[in-house]
Amino acid sequence: MDWVKQNLKIVKNNLSLFVGFGLLTYGLFSFEASKFCEREGSSRRIFDCIDPTTYYYYSDQGLSLIIIGVLFVTFWYVKNRKK
Repeated sequence: MDWVKQNLKIVKNNLSLFVGFGLLTYGLFSFEASKFCEREGSSRRIFDCIDPTTYYYYSDQGLSLIIIGVLFVTFWYVKNRKK
């Protein structure tokens, strides 16, 4: 029983670190992909995009999660630096 109490105390003290890294990791891996068509093809559907280029980007939600995660980790660092 002491082991459980000790681990719960550790989790409680470091909750902002766990949440921050969770949000940061989820935000970093939530990038999205799309394609860019350099030239438009003929009227057939299969040839609408000639020579597509794939690009990756972060949505507004992904960027928000990254920023919030970094803030949680920073707050944890500032709080524990004084100890």
